[in-house]
Amino acid sequence: MTAPKTQREVYVTGMVKDWITNDRVILEQARELLIDPRTLVSWVKLLLKTASRLKESTHAAWQVRQELAPNDFQRIAWGEVVEAIRAVEL
Repeated sequence: MTAPKTQREVYVTGMVKDWITNDRVILEQARELLIDPRTLVSWVKLLLKTASRLKESTHAAWQVRQELAPNDFQRIAWGEVVEAIRAVEL
């Protein structure tokens, strides 16, 4: 898990970090999964992939998913996402 390098990597990483750290329910669940970061990454990917099926334009995961291209999941700096989750005080 490396730091983002391209402008797109910075953008998509920031978008995912903002979504998780600003959604209390998602943040609490993500913190429980921090024991194994691979599980956390799989869970976040699943949430975002299934969010694309939702029709609610106000749903934060749906909004993030609309911004992500199929190959953006490889661009996300997951280490930074994990660090952002750890840094938030509940």
